[in-house]
Amino acid sequence: MGTTETGPDGSVNYLFTSKNLAYRQKLYRWLIIGCWVLMGYACVSVIVFIDDWGQWRFYGGFAAMGLPLLVLFFSLRFVWALLRRLVRVVCGRASGGVVAPLLGLGVIGCVLWLVWHISFMYQWPYIEDWHRGTVRHENVACQNFHTELSTGKRSHREYVFDLVAENGTEWSYRIRASVMKEKAEDDREPYASVYYTCKGEEDGLSIVLYEHTGIITEAWTNQAGQVH
Repeated sequence: MGTTETGPDGSVNYLFTSKNLAYRQKLYRWLIIGCWVLMGYACVSVIVFIDDWGQWRFYGGFAAMGLPLLVLFFSLRFVWALLRRLVRVVCGRASGGVVAPLLGLGVIGCVLWLVWHISFMYQWPYIEDWHRGTVRHENVACQNFHTELSTGKRSHREYVFDLVAENGTEWSYRIRASVMKEKAEDDREPYASVYYTCKGEEDGLSIVLYEHTGIITEAWTNQAGQVH
């Protein structure tokens, strides 16, 4: 599609103030808008559904479906532009070869396939859990509880542990240590019951969770004296 210029003055602001834009400049503006929308949607989703556990965390898994849908929506305009270019070249109404538009369509197709493949792998457990609902397990054991440093530039301590049900079903977790400890000390459930059970301060852990995603919505211990 060639090199896209922002405007006569070289500023992005020109793309949003001028009414006389070339077709390539309109596509470039559409790309910028798409990036802003995707980043804004992702930021809002993280802020709203930031918890590791809880019902809102489960809803956040479905909110993530909006990202591939937005990618598809904003890519359709580029697909249409490339298809139109390809048709014009084939019909002899535009100069150039068919390699460039075909290559562009191939790149966009690969990107869309990758986005939807990753999204499907991430979303499928949520779909299964939505169909089945939550499951209650009693006498859950906490095993292999220890602390590890996360990888990355800003490493932090994480609690790593497994929760094992009576039927042998096992769920593995990695949760930021400072976050889990703070929520446990504030008696926020399900963090408090799981944390103090894993620390050996309480026993008789019971949980309600989505089995495929491992998202815990409720937790209590024998010491809590709660009846469910």
